[in-house]
Amino acid sequence: MKKKLFSICLLAGVLLCLASKSHAIKNITCLKTTIESRGKLSQDILISILHPYAQKAITDYYKNYLKIAPVEDPWFIKILRICRIADEPDHQKIYFLVELKAAPYIGPHNSVGVDYITFKIQDGKVSLAKFKHVKSFPIAPNYQDIIKAWPPS
Repeated sequence: MKKKLFSICLLAGVLLCLASKSHAIKNITCLKTTIESRGKLSQDILISILHPYAQKAITDYYKNYLKIAPVEDPWFIKILRICRIADEPDHQKIYFLVELKAAPYIGPHNSVGVDYITFKIQDGKVSLAKFKHVKSFPIAPNYQDIIKAWPPS
């Protein structure tokens, strides 16, 4: 009798959990956006798409200076400029240049520098157009063992 009661309670609990999870999924809605929020949303989408490329560029640059790659969180990346460029003379081929400002860090947000990263987006493909290291910060004393050569030149 106790086993049957336990089994029924367990089954009811599992069904209740499944029902609440499926209910939560059904309640996901898209919000109507204002013009201002659409701009922010567009920037967030662009950063979300470009973040893996930015992280790769950061890793490639800092590998000459640090033994571990600093990271950059997408919510700290700032879009500095977006340019739409049409090839002359017929303007049939267009591409975009997107310049980002990143402040990669090691450990618990110990910033190592400030970088400007420019990407070219053409025909659905993203490529690194330019990486400019703007500023270096001192490496914290407890991270001195990861330095290969610091600061970057």
